[in-house]
Amino acid sequence: SIMMYKILRKLPSRYANSLMKMKGSRIAHHGIQRSGTNYINQCLWRCGINPINSFDEKRNSPRHKHCRWYSEKSNIPDFLTEQYGNHFNVSDINELNKVAGYPCSTVHLVIKKEKLPWLASIMNWGLACNWFSSKDDALSNLDVLAKDYQSYYGFWNDMNCASPKQVEILRLENLQEDFNLLKQSLAKLGLNLNTGNFNGKLNVVPMSPSGREEIVNKEEIEFILEC
Repeated sequence: SIMMYKILRKLPSRYANSLMKMKGSRIAHHGIQRSGTNYINQCLWRCGINPINSFDEKRNSPRHKHCRWYSEKSNIPDFLTEQYGNHFNVSDINELNKVAGYPCSTVHLVIKKEKLPWLASIMNWGLACNWFSSKDDALSNLDVLAKDYQSYYGFWNDMNCASPKQVEILRLENLQEDFNLLKQSLAKLGLNLNTGNFNGKLNVVPMSPSGREEIVNKEEIEFILEC
């Protein structure tokens, strides 16, 4: 299955995702940047489940895992609007599936990292990607990033509350402590997971190299938020 993933990665993303759809995939994965989306995608593939949006299309695509579905588009940070700006406004998961071009039976697994470590991670990522000119510039965008996070997961929380059999939110930290939670989450979505000998441990995750410099840490962010 991982060999197939490596082959499909070489194809144009939209075509590769269309193949997933043709093969009968009926699960999409989601999560804001730096929350474990690449990790959960790899885990699913290693367990024989191939998400319908496994391969990243253009960032403003409704099939992109980081898509900002929330209705208040002004909450998309200015430095991300060119990439992630959109006019999607859906009221339920069936409408979302229709806009994304997914089969109506498609279910959704959303991965979520705790807010403070996420803020630290996204700031360090943003510094590496030149979203910010300096550490002070990154920290000045703390409220902007927090609003994006709240809006992103607020939308998915609403979808989960309205359609618990179609949308499941899984906390990354909990999954890292107990990999069986993935099986439980998928069972709620009506999918059976066969982990085999795989225990969730990955040496390398695409787009997530180890050893990246930590310029901002969560303790600093916690201090600022408490002031």
